[in-house]
Amino acid sequence: MSLNLYTTLAKAAEKFPKKKAVFYENSVFSFSEVIDKIDRFAGLLTSRGIKKGDNVAVLLRNSPELIYSFFACWKIGAAVVPLNFFYTSGELIYILNDSRALILVSNDSFAEHFTRIKEEVNNIKEIISWDNQELPEKQHGGEKILPEDTAAILYTSGTTGHPKGAILTHKNFLSDVASCRAVVAVNHKDRAICFLPLFHSFALTVCLLLPILQGGSVVLLPRIIKGPKFLKLIFKRRITLFVSIPQVYSLFADIPSLIGRIALWSVNYFVSGADSLPVAVLVNFEKKFHKKVLEGYGLTEAAPVVTFNPPELRKPGYIGKALPGIEVKIVSVEGKELSSNEVGEIIIKGDNVMQGYFQYPEATKTALRGGWLYSGDIGFKDEDGYIKIMDRKNDMFVCRGLNVYPREIENVLRELPQIEEAAVKGIQLKEDTKVPVAYIKIRSAISAPEIIAFCRGQLANYKVPHHINFLEDFPRTATGKISKKDLS
Repeated sequence: MSLNLYTTLAKAAEKFPKKKAVFYENSVFSFSEVIDKIDRFAGLLTSRGIKKGDNVAVLLRNSPELIYSFFACWKIGAAVVPLNFFYTSGELIYILNDSRALILVSNDSFAEHFTRIKEEVNNIKEIISWDNQELPEKQHGGEKILPEDTAAILYTSGTTGHPKGAILTHKNFLSDVASCRAVVAVNHKDRAICFLPLFHSFALTVCLLLPILQGGSVVLLPRIIKGPKFLKLIFKRRITLFVSIPQVYSLFADIPSLIGRIALWSVNYFVSGADSLPVAVLVNFEKKFHKKVLEGYGLTEAAPVVTFNPPELRKPGYIGKALPGIEVKIVSVEGKELSSNEVGEIIIKGDNVMQGYFQYPEATKTALRGGWLYSGDIGFKDEDGYIKIMDRKNDMFVCRGLNVYPREIENVLRELPQIEEAAVKGIQLKEDTKVPVAYIKIRSAISAPEIIAFCRGQLANYKVPHHINFLEDFPRTATGKISKKDLS
């Protein structure tokens, strides 16, 4: 039996057939029930002409049907194209055309998009809705699916232009899951809560694949629940793996210490990713609830996790060390490897690295060079091998002849308890001069002079924001990150 995502899950189901695999609302599904639905939906896709090498788009919120759809594609050798359900019809149409998907799997809650998709996407032969869908009997056999076969085309958030589809194989995902387990050592006894959308690579790998492929359970939520209901669910389901983003960890600031400790007692692993976790948020969470948070770093093109702060020795503000099986170097503009504490571009090598961008050969040549993935992130590695990210290569700017990294300024701003979120970018002041400008969303009252005075005590003069803009909220990319290109 060839090792791929479907066969790995099938082995877990064979070992734990009656074990609870998926919790969703008031329903619970065993591994044998999950595999049965996957096999039958695979039969449906086959009956519609889908075969190995075809692309299938999936537009669903977190649900059992999403899991069935993904693994059914993987069983027959089709590549999944997960769609962001926050997208407008126009954005969906762009990706459906670009990916050359033959079928769209969805449900009637997204019917508002279907008319335009049928009119404007010629390659979509059929839209299959899970609502009132009759599944055929389970079919056996089929083509051999190899580790090197494409499993998914994951579209980047498009912070600098149109999204591009990263081609990821079964081997890419399985390799990254194995690397993650070296730090987040989940097994069949673990239970993860999954409220992050599974169209995102971080959620797909760490919330879903990491636990379920070991025979662990997944508690699916179509969206995050805030407040007491959320804590009650964590407590009731005895969650052991909590995977989230920095914005959610910030919400725990309003939860009383004792209530939080009781609700979170069962959680063995708290994982943060997809964006930088402010040190102040990390320290406050750990002090309040007596639990460690493991911060990781990754990118869609690396399936996605590259580093984790090891539990035994973490460095707040750093993204940890490269995971086993993954190499990380810091290089100069010329591609020369730099010494400890020298700032350069982070490049990555390993079985988790993508095959390239779908239909974008020039972008692939830029990103993949000599077997290394050039991340576009700027950082350095200390003497112990711990990596610190300074900023995105495209976000860095020069002020008075000196490099300015907006992330450094943002981290200082977030130390102020009155500030909920902050973003900094370089704005052209004169023809040859940029200055840092801050965009702030406040939690409680604070003035611009107070913010600037605080920064003057923490930063060199040229890094102090030239101006403070107060916002009700931030423009965001489709994956929820602040869209700096839309800040003005």
